[in-house]
Amino acid sequence: MDSNQHTAGAIRVLELGRQMFMNEATRGDDNTLWDTMGACIRGLTRRFASRSGGDDRPMEATVAELHNIWFMFTLAASNIDADHPAQDRLTRTILWARETGVLTATKGAATEAITTSDGRIWVDLPFLVDDVRTAWEKAMISTEDGAAAKARNLAAGIARLAGLGLRNDAFTACGLDIIERSLEKEPSGPFTPLQLLAMVEVWLRYAGDKLFTLTSEHHTFGTRWDGTETGASVTEAEDDDARINVLTRARVLTWDRRLLELKSNDDADVSAAAERCRHMMQWCCLCLYGKGIEPWVEDEIPEP
Repeated sequence: MDSNQHTAGAIRVLELGRQMFMNEATRGDDNTLWDTMGACIRGLTRRFASRSGGDDRPMEATVAELHNIWFMFTLAASNIDADHPAQDRLTRTILWARETGVLTATKGAATEAITTSDGRIWVDLPFLVDDVRTAWEKAMISTEDGAAAKARNLAAGIARLAGLGLRNDAFTACGLDIIERSLEKEPSGPFTPLQLLAMVEVWLRYAGDKLFTLTSEHHTFGTRWDGTETGASVTEAEDDDARINVLTRARVLTWDRRLLELKSNDDADVSAAAERCRHMMQWCCLCLYGKGIEPWVEDEIPEP
């Protein structure tokens, strides 16, 4: 069998396995995909460690296996309740993969790192960001039954990764997308304002501190998570294309004021959700900087 046939065969097997993963995911909080992820991570690592020269399969097959592992993460996270401890097992599995270090192969007297187009296996978690972002974009346009709950669950899973600062804080861009949809943009898409606020709430719970830390640094995101290059925010700015990719204190103040407005909403559930979100934002700011959002914004030193 030549290398192309070997690769095609390996990929077909992985694709068939995805149906089994989807069936397992329907078990919700009790699904064991985190354990399957761990077994796949160990299996891939062992193939390189146990053979002189590393894994003899083409790199395309290894990359396909990585995509399959990250698919399991997004699938499991989408089907586990946002606040269930099983979400933490998924996060732990991702961290454990990263801490496995750099996968290497020995070729003669030399030892080489196994590198993909998106970094080294495992330390760089190659393709994880792109695969999770793709899953998120699909979740936010889904109209299937239970789509809002699955999106909220996935948001919680991503927020846990963001809170740990994985992949140079790339995952925090997901939180920015959620907040934009809920607090900055005109309503659109399949989800109600209440459902979007529920996503904001879980994001603030698991990655609120990271959001504020990056805001203090005027963090700029290189890639958006809303399926577009620049988006279409309704808030005012001199340069909207640049502004919507940057976290600023003034922007956080805009969110705080919008939540204050939503507290007066005629829908009691929307009002209560807005109050919870605003409380969490204020609490994050108070814990990190010793003051509420408005004083924190006022204390910012103007850029030269």
